[in-house]
Amino acid sequence: MIKLIKQSLLTVCCFTFSFAFSQEVAITNSIPTSASAGQPIEAKYNLTKSPTMGSFAKFQVDLPAGFTAESVDIKGGNFTFENNRVKIVWVSLPGDAAFDFVFKITSSATASGSITFAPQFFYLENNVKKEYVVPPSSITFGGDGSAVAASNNTTNATPPATDNSSSTSAGNTDNSSNTTAATPADNTSSSNTTTTDNTNTTNSTPPPPVEKAPAPTPVVNTPPPAAKSNVVFHVQLAALINKPSKSKFAEYGTVKVIEDAGMYKVLVGSFKTLEEARAYKKTLIAKGAEGCFVVAYENGVRIKI
Repeated sequence: MIKLIKQSLLTVCCFTFSFAFSQEVAITNSIPTSASAGQPIEAKYNLTKSPTMGSFAKFQVDLPAGFTAESVDIKGGNFTFENNRVKIVWVSLPGDAAFDFVFKITSSATASGSITFAPQFFYLENNVKKEYVVPPSSITFGGDGSAVAASNNTTNATPPATDNSSSTSAGNTDNSSNTTAATPADNTSSSNTTTTDNTNTTNSTPPPPVEKAPAPTPVVNTPPPAAKSNVVFHVQLAALINKPSKSKFAEYGTVKVIEDAGMYKVLVGSFKTLEEARAYKKTLIAKGAEGCFVVAYENGVRIKI
């Protein structure tokens, strides 16, 4: 009887230990929610791993065009930034159960509005490749670039105003000189001579040239480009090694499971616009789907948003 009780307790302990490490990895970030365009931003992430994780891991995130990135403290990883993609590869992860890694992002001078970053993290568990869905983060940038453009336009508009003033002054000077020259002749000559002189002076002095105003540029109303009808937006709930059952995620809506890059991506919803997909993502987060994010597919191929 005592032996049976001990075996039962051992089974319970093993189950508890297995459950405690069912969540093999967790990643959080400390990134500011707002920044000025062109200013460097410190992207700090905290990685918590389980003892059963392998030593190899890879973190990557795509940045918008015009952004740059550089390494700060990546805990022995190999940092690269190519084709707007930040990539950190650890051949051997640090032995700590949790550690921070930091890199710096510098936005373009014209960055404005809210920009969302959706990192990916790949690792090995019992020599099986797995992906962790890193919670996305957004940064709102100010419009410093607009002020610079306005200043340049004002500077370019100055020379034409200066040229017009110079032309007017020159015209006035010529008229004044002609009048002065005609006055002595009028006072010295007789009335008949004066009449003749005035007539000759008038005929010999050409009027100042009249500058024609440039013809107005015709305004052509160009319709905005039509949205791509073959781009579909979804909300991704998970990326798994084994193909899951759709019923497991049925509470979040119409579920679609596709195979992409060796992983089974669990997608929910189908939207024509990015705004609709982002609104539905908030609804899913309220239901408990933490870490979900919006993805886009064009003709069945995933594309960047």
